[in-house]
Amino acid sequence: MKKIALILALALSVLLVFGACGDVPLDTPDTPDTPTTPDTPTVPEEPKELNVIPFANVDVAFTNTTTMDFTYSSRDKNAAYSSYVAVNLSESITINRAGTYVIAGTLENGKITVDAGNTSKVQLVLAGVNIKNNDGPAIYIKEADKVHITLKDGTENFVADGASYVATDNGSTLDAAIFSKADLAINGTGSLTVNGNLKHGIVSKDDLVIANGNIKVVSQKVALNGKDCVKIGGGTITIEAGSDGIRSDNAEDANRGFVYISNGNVKITAASDGIQAQTVLKVDGGTVDVNAGGSSASATVLGKGVVAERDIIISGGKVTVDSSDDALSTNTTANISGGEVILKAGDDGIRAESAILISGGTVNVEKSYAGLKAAAIHVSGGTTGVIALGGIALDYTSAAYVTGGVLVSLGKGTEYGFSEAENQGAILCTFAEQKENTPFEVVDSTGKTVATLTSPRGYTTAVVTAPELKNGGTYTLKSGNAKITEITMTSDLHK
Repeated sequence: MKKIALILALALSVLLVFGACGDVPLDTPDTPDTPTTPDTPTVPEEPKELNVIPFANVDVAFTNTTTMDFTYSSRDKNAAYSSYVAVNLSESITINRAGTYVIAGTLENGKITVDAGNTSKVQLVLAGVNIKNNDGPAIYIKEADKVHITLKDGTENFVADGASYVATDNGSTLDAAIFSKADLAINGTGSLTVNGNLKHGIVSKDDLVIANGNIKVVSQKVALNGKDCVKIGGGTITIEAGSDGIRSDNAEDANRGFVYISNGNVKITAASDGIQAQTVLKVDGGTVDVNAGGSSASATVLGKGVVAERDIIISGGKVTVDSSDDALSTNTTANISGGEVILKAGDDGIRAESAILISGGTVNVEKSYAGLKAAAIHVSGGTTGVIALGGIALDYTSAAYVTGGVLVSLGKGTEYGFSEAENQGAILCTFAEQKENTPFEVVDSTGKTVATLTSPRGYTTAVVTAPELKNGGTYTLKSGNAKITEITMTSDLHK
């Protein structure tokens, strides 16, 4: 599928019908969403009943994240060490005191155990290890205050558990190649390959922090699982997961169960969900590339790209998702204020139970059944392009409010458009089907192209808003070189 070309100038954007922009009926019964596949012709949704209210009256659910710890300790990022104990592996070892241990060698069937007491800080410097344990984790952190695994510069390290075993310890089931009951941080500039042959790759029952390193995790189930949180502040991380790629699942503490990515390059291929956070998913840097559930081309809905029980917050970095189900999905609010977001979804591009808030950055929903789906939508900044193949680009039940920014959508289903516009205009247009892969353009009265968006499928509806879209302006809608119609705006909210 061709990537959307979304180019918006400072001037306004506007669409209009093949002769007129018609009113949208709002009083027919709702029809449930049904995800479609790329090779299946889409059937436009029947319009549902809306209960439109002013956005100011919408109760938007926000999560207070000020009490969440999105920081890294200086030790997390600092892989240096001076005094240490050198260990050349020949058999399983147990580390029972604080300190730094530089470890090299091969274990064909053995493990490293850390059992140093709950006040001890331990640094394991992997300096070229190859550890396979047929009977449990290759590295087991039983007790410590915090453990740093440092990947020594220039070294390659391999750890794996067995494909069939039962291992327990004091009520805990040990089912990962690296299993920690303490806070675990990984740093250094070397490489680490983790094979979770039984179930999981790396599991921490507390915090899991990755500050640096070239890390590849292949797992039968979850690749990275930090119960209290997963924080990624650097490195290159490649994940191939048989279920979820990254998961944090503490449901008892409202300040835990989050995933935070601030830097690094993360590439996830997951059979189920790409990233799953019990509370909040926050991205403010780095690059995140997710392929979930076989991608948006899958005939079966298997996985969402990014899932958060509470908020999804993106303020920087680049997030790319290709998923068989929703690309971004949250039970409260999706808040995008910066960065670049590129989404392909077998179902909804962004789904939020409470609200979708876009105040900055660039959002391209390149493929979806419904583009933006929430009780309420507020666009106040940024640049957004949406392709909705059969569903509704702006699918809301209470309010769709624009006060700034630019949004252009093309679709083939019933469309509602914005319910409120302030500071700028917004247009909803319905027209005869236009040809796929032909640039849609909005041209102002001087002949300047102020908006263009290309859809890989034919489309019959469009929604446009931009800061320069004003009452009284005249604009031309084109498909390729062919003029569709010309419109003069007679109000700020045109349908």
